[in-house]
Amino acid sequence: MTSVHYSPTHLREVAASVKEFEAAFRDFMAMHEENTFARGILPAVFRRDGVDDEKHLAAQRRVELASGRAATSTAITAVRYAVQGAGVVDPIAAWATVTQPKPVLDVLTQIVVDVGETSGVELELSKFFSSNARRSLLSHANARLTPAGRLIMVQRIQSGRAVAHVAAEMGISRTTAWRWWRRFRECGPAGLIDRSSVARSHPRQTKACVEARVRIMRHLTRRGPVFIADKLGLQASTVGRVLRRHHVPLLRELDPVTGSVIRATRRSAQRYEHDHPGSLIHVDVKKLGRIPDGGGWRLHGRGQRPARKRGLGYDYVHTVIDDHSRVAYAEIHDDEKGTTAAGVLDRAIAFYARLGVTVERVISDNAFAYRHSAAFKAVVDAHGIRQRFIKPHCPWTNGKVERLNRTLATEWAYARPWSSNDDRKAGLTTWLDYYNLDRHHLGIGGKTPIDRINNGRGQYS
Repeated sequence: MTSVHYSPTHLREVAASVKEFEAAFRDFMAMHEENTFARGILPAVFRRDGVDDEKHLAAQRRVELASGRAATSTAITAVRYAVQGAGVVDPIAAWATVTQPKPVLDVLTQIVVDVGETSGVELELSKFFSSNARRSLLSHANARLTPAGRLIMVQRIQSGRAVAHVAAEMGISRTTAWRWWRRFRECGPAGLIDRSSVARSHPRQTKACVEARVRIMRHLTRRGPVFIADKLGLQASTVGRVLRRHHVPLLRELDPVTGSVIRATRRSAQRYEHDHPGSLIHVDVKKLGRIPDGGGWRLHGRGQRPARKRGLGYDYVHTVIDDHSRVAYAEIHDDEKGTTAAGVLDRAIAFYARLGVTVERVISDNAFAYRHSAAFKAVVDAHGIRQRFIKPHCPWTNGKVERLNRTLATEWAYARPWSSNDDRKAGLTTWLDYYNLDRHHLGIGGKTPIDRINNGRGQYS
């Protein structure tokens, strides 16, 4: 089996093929009567006296074709019944099904649905295909027995058939047939589901007493794996695995004196991405030291810097990024005041609007310019967007814009030695165009940010 189908169209096709098979089989069986003296592996019926050979052959052909289409559409593991003088007719249902007052075909297929009837044909879904079915049905393509086939196999054995004969019909060894039969007798249908291949025991795993010593040493000393390994005579990699296995907090998350957890882990258990552009934008400020005319130490080296009594100050790069598309906007200013941040936000909203994106929410850290500025709040209210703040000391919550700041620094601000501050400022616009239009972003599957906005490339300016 290679897939599991849920499509309503596929179910209707299955239902139609089942109805076609039932009609053809009823017509064919009307030409026969049960052979009550039949004994052995395959039950049989006799052809009634007076049935025309051509009509019988035509009926047999119809049921063969219908059964083939049903088997193909439902991918049922072959179950056979035979008609005396006609050989194997139908690769679908067991003989006992024919004599019961219910549909001839029990549909035990890859289809796992929560419906009882489709197009008038009852799909009898075994309890076997319940909570564990979706996990169990994804067998590899060359599997001789799937859970459905195992169920059919044990049903044949339950009816009194010899295990060896059933194994031969299913194309498996007697050993395999006996294994599944024993499992079924012990556990019922649940025993036919594939079990985990994880070893029951791990004899080479570090002993529990040693792991306890590692954890105690970590708690008492608050030192890393190398120190603990040296004290306990272990490998540092072993100590690291033990600490990870027991989810011991990282040292940077602990108070160095008390050992209590005082910081949230940097690894977020829940990574998020809003489902459409404009649903959320991130804002932040990146501070960069200004470059003197003629170039700074990155151009001339630290030993060649001219003596200066005062520094040149800083440029403040106000950055904005859309959570879904990663399309970025940035401006360079002389400060990070609330009025400046408010102006950047207003122009960023207009920038996204030109791309056909309506900003709905904005998230930032707890800087004064964002949390306490009346000007920033006024812009937020004027555009009817919601404002959110990250949890204190958790900058990774605003991680997309923090990562943009790092990328901006490495690929633009410090990518090459600049001869002046104005040269670097002029290079920002060019770099932003490259970032939005041409740079492939691994966080969005290697696409460029503008590709995640409908017709964004045509409206970008």
